Amino acid sequence: MVEVIDCAFDVDRQIAELNGPIGSARAADAHRAIAAAGKKLLLLDNAPTGMLPGKDYVSVISTDNFGLGQIGAELLAGHVAQGGTVGVLAYGVDFFATHDREIAFRKWMATHRPDLSLVRGKFADVTQAKAATAGLLQGNPDLAGLFAVWDVRRQFTLPCCYGSGA
Repeated sequence: MVEVIDCAFDVDRQIAELNGPIGSARAADAHRAIAAAGKKLLLLDNAPTGMLPGKDYVSVISTDNFGLGQIGAELLAGHVAQGGTVGVLAYGVDFFATHDREIAFRKWMATHRPDLSLVRGKFADVTQAKAATAGLLQGNPDLAGLFAVWDVRRQFTLPCCYGSGA
């Protein structure tokens, strides 16, 4: 039997459902209970902090998150004028996929567009994303572009880029 659980990145809901996929130390014990019950656990994009492959879960499967960050940077860079400022909206929780995207985005920009300034905003819960974005925009009215580590309007957590044009 295979069951797919979408916990909407809510740790409390995740624990209640699985006791399910966020990289949080709080969720690790709930995930370990699955293995302790003799069930196999396959994770998407992230293993909670402290879990061991082969013991606590079978595998973690993922997309090329580093590549997604690089692609996002390359796509956005062409729309930002020389010397512009770009916002990076980050997920402020221990989550491998989004961290990898942000690292790749920053490295690509540092290598290929060192003329740009990057400013960061972050949120720890998806319900805070709107306020974090508003704060980033209000605190940096000169933003010429925005890279968000994901867009929850899609089934999967894909990065998004918005540019004002070069």
